[in-house]
Amino acid sequence: MSIIYPCLPKQLLDSLKKDPVISVANSFTFQSQFEDFRRRVVLWADAPERVTVNSCALFDTRDFSHSFDDDPLCSIVQGISQFREVDHKTYLHAAAFNEDLPATYELIRLGIDIDRKDKDGATALFVALAKLVLWRFIPKVLSNGEPLSYTTNKIKCLVRVVTLLVEQHADVNRGAYGFIPISLAAMAAQWDIVQLLIKHGASTEDFTCLPEDERRFRIIMSCTPRPKPRPPRPCPCWSGKFLSECHAAGAQPYPDDFLCGCGKTKTHKDCCKKRGLVFEESWNTRRGCIASMQARVAVDIDDSLVPSGLKERYAKGSEAMRSVIKGMTVEGCEDQDASLADGDAYMTAMEDTFTLVGKDPKKEVDPAFWYALSKAKFIPRPAKEYNTMTENYMQRELWNNAVDEYILTQKDPRSRSEIEREAKIGAHGGPLHRRCEGVGCQRLEGHDITQLKKCRCEKVVYCSEECQHSHWPEHKGLCRTHKHPIQLLRSQRNIEQVTAVFVAAFLS
Repeated sequence: MSIIYPCLPKQLLDSLKKDPVISVANSFTFQSQFEDFRRRVVLWADAPERVTVNSCALFDTRDFSHSFDDDPLCSIVQGISQFREVDHKTYLHAAAFNEDLPATYELIRLGIDIDRKDKDGATALFVALAKLVLWRFIPKVLSNGEPLSYTTNKIKCLVRVVTLLVEQHADVNRGAYGFIPISLAAMAAQWDIVQLLIKHGASTEDFTCLPEDERRFRIIMSCTPRPKPRPPRPCPCWSGKFLSECHAAGAQPYPDDFLCGCGKTKTHKDCCKKRGLVFEESWNTRRGCIASMQARVAVDIDDSLVPSGLKERYAKGSEAMRSVIKGMTVEGCEDQDASLADGDAYMTAMEDTFTLVGKDPKKEVDPAFWYALSKAKFIPRPAKEYNTMTENYMQRELWNNAVDEYILTQKDPRSRSEIEREAKIGAHGGPLHRRCEGVGCQRLEGHDITQLKKCRCEKVVYCSEECQHSHWPEHKGLCRTHKHPIQLLRSQRNIEQVTAVFVAAFLS
């Protein structure tokens, strides 16, 4: 049996497992086939709402539509129970249909869009409420002859799923099939949910219900307050705090017992954390979920050891570096002289940073690279998608021109080609002369071979199919995720490590 690592706090997991109302065996969270989906989401290979599920994700596949012949609910019943690829339902729709409370918790924690609509406009909240209507009117059909406790438990789970979605600020007015969520809640005779929906801003403008329920609904509506804004959202990390007091307030440590963010099938505490790499996560306002994850090197440095003025010099120099890049022009960066006034502050801060963490910059950084850094006033990094081709070209030209100047003016006993291999950068932001990444291969681009070939992910390069095959077992897990690190120069890698330590310890 494969090991699974649910992305839920241990305390919550234990309580769900012990809850007599919940059928743990029928939850996605505890199914081995769900682990691959979980891993891809943790790696950011897939946004969870983009994964369309099919009928294999369902545990309840009976056709209920015949019970509502010639009834307005017939189209709803048919729609919510269809899980074909063309229906564009997500795992959250399936969790709602399956009364799967543990999976609902985890999918929200993983960052799924709770308001994602299927092809008919139904959200997970709508599906859960529609299923509650089914349970009210045809419990015998749905329970398939099981005891009454089975039906009762299903209803209790669904009520908790709906409550969870509403408290997580699902859109309480997004309807489908001509019905709005509060109408379904009333048709299901779930009056506590009706009250909850009203408290969270549900509109009653297009409300419909059964004639026998209308009087009760009017009484509830008249005595239920409508706070503005809606009640605060609990943090979806399930810490028990409000979002504003938890992940939205600042970065939080990635949980030790969760699947490691590097993609290996181990927990974080048994993987990257052992190597001193700590993941952090914070609230992503644009996507509305806990989705931002960054890695930093775990470090413990006495603040009293920080040289006087280092933070200020580092900040001042960093601003100078940003000014240089911002001031670049297509004509060759001729208008940037004024922005270089604080360049020396940046270099001094860089030297102090190496010293602080016990490193000698002369040993960690190639002299030609250091010279170019002092001239260009920025650290070359792998090209990002948001950089334009012009920006990448200008940075590369500025940097490599500085390396050429070093070769012409400085007394370095090495050959030009050796210096270029150690200091020049290519269009991708890494080495100008990349090394084949096949196992044991040392062939260099531009020396031993004219051009290396990219793997499908475009992050790794090889000189031949044989080299690609030799590296595939190691690269396979990262290829489709596009998470494989791009080759760096030795100096780039060392500076990146040292600055990460310093920033994590003092400037974050």
